[in-house]
Amino acid sequence: AAAAAAAGSPKEAQTIMADASSPGLRDASPRRPLQRRSSLTLRAAADTVYQVQRALFSEMALILTAVTTIATVVYFWLALAEMRNNQEAMLFNTLHTEYARPEMLDSFFELEGYRAGFDDNAAYTAAFLEERSKRTKQGQQLDHSRRLIQAWFHKLVFFEKFDLLHTKYLAVFPGRSRTQHFLNLVEPLAHGIARKRYAKNCFDSSTRLNSKWSAPTHPPALPTSSNELAGGRL
Repeated sequence: AAAAAAAGSPKEAQTIMADASSPGLRDASPRRPLQRRSSLTLRAAADTVYQVQRALFSEMALILTAVTTIATVVYFWLALAEMRNNQEAMLFNTLHTEYARPEMLDSFFELEGYRAGFDDNAAYTAAFLEERSKRTKQGQQLDHSRRLIQAWFHKLVFFEKFDLLHTKYLAVFPGRSRTQHFLNLVEPLAHGIARKRYAKNCFDSSTRLNSKWSAPTHPPALPTSSNELAGGRL
């Protein structure tokens, strides 16, 4: 710089000497590699943070998807269970209403009054079959009452058999005592008609209801299957 200043004019020499003595020019060359290194380090750190955030977001998305799927399955299962409970409650209410109809009560009253005049089932069945075969008015009324009550209990057995009504409802209503009363009134008559018509017993509902009434030494547990319910634990 001093040689250049000596070769040129005095004004140019002063300008060159001032520029050479400036701290900016003296420090420019050594700082550039450091700045580049710092820039590369910051960029690498930023890329690393971005990759970590991206991985976290992906994992969070998978977790949220799994939680949403599980919640949907649980909600769907609970909705189906609630729907089934509502349907069973409506069906149970319908059966209870049918049982309390005046026609059903009159049918029970008709058979109860007729059964009270006999000492055993054989005489009760024989007299009923005679009245029915003669087509008397009383025979027709008795047979109508028998059909009405028997059809209602058949309906219970079919609902339970096809899993339309849970046994916990049937264990409460009609319950053991009402079912036993039904069997005492209707079963001998139904068996008598079956033997006369088919030469054998074919009262299926009675068989399902009565197969476990033979040993009532203590109250049975609630039924757990259609066979147990059909066996007499209504």
